Amino acid sequence: MRGVLLAGPSETRTTPKSTQNVLKYNCNCVWAISLALWSIIVTLSLEGKAVKMADLVRFTNELHQTNNLARQMDLFVEVLQEFGYQQFLAGLIPAIAGIPNKKMIYVSNANKAWLEEYDSRGFAEYDVTVQHCLKHTDPLLWSDVIREEHAQTLDEDYRIVGERAAYYGYNLGVTIPMQFAFSPFRFGVSLIVHPAYADERLKAKTEAHDRLFHENRDTLFAFSHAFMSVISFRDEAIKVFNLTDQEVELMSSVVDGHKYDIIAKHMGIGRSQVHKVKYQISKIVEKFKVDNVDQARAIFSSLGLSNRPFNFFPDTLLPEHYETD
Repeated sequence: MRGVLLAGPSETRTTPKSTQNVLKYNCNCVWAISLALWSIIVTLSLEGKAVKMADLVRFTNELHQTNNLARQMDLFVEVLQEFGYQQFLAGLIPAIAGIPNKKMIYVSNANKAWLEEYDSRGFAEYDVTVQHCLKHTDPLLWSDVIREEHAQTLDEDYRIVGERAAYYGYNLGVTIPMQFAFSPFRFGVSLIVHPAYADERLKAKTEAHDRLFHENRDTLFAFSHAFMSVISFRDEAIKVFNLTDQEVELMSSVVDGHKYDIIAKHMGIGRSQVHKVKYQISKIVEKFKVDNVDQARAIFSSLGLSNRPFNFFPDTLLPEHYETD
């Protein structure tokens, strides 16, 4: 773990090696404990297709060993295919109350035409699966959503999303909600049976799918959670929120806790131009569709958007660097 913190225009400080070693050791311990807990959960609760803990460890290690998102997605699909799924959508959305038109950030190997329509028409706001992830923790079988008696209870906007999904053949799958401690987001993974496999005898295949999911529920939870815990949404988030390099740099300084006049100096506009910094921050708040800079900072940090390496012991960040408005 690198221990570098931006302290000035050209000054950097480093965390002592002894501290880095302690941090590395602690992280390894946390990782080992997490794997041990996963092992217990998988061993005690699986009732369906047997999964060896070694498979989960190997999968997670392979995810960690590559920083290539496309490769990580391929690894996940290889696992899903063993359970009859060929496509997925893994995403997150702010869970801050009272914020309308929340933007969803996701990665997916689903039909590109469907994803483009989904984005351009803002379907996330009226997607039953997304709303389920915001409010619930139990999985949502798509068969429960497309049942005629349930579909008739939906508002028109929700029905339109369902109809357009069905047009592309997306009728068979399940959505697994996830929550991570201290995160301002709700997460979810939709596991999808490719339309080519689901178009014939849909009712019979739906019953078979639902039964197979229940048999392998805990296994799919474990692998989906491992995938979501490792991949980075950074590049997707920058595109979704349309952030410029300067805005990323600015918010990185805000997250670091620097005063606005210090930020102005680092931006090369002079310490007296604090109003320009505040204006640019207000534009970022608008892009994040939140109420204030604190909410924007929480989202920015949780998405790992900062240009700064994270430092547990910021020994160079003295009190005078902090914004105290």
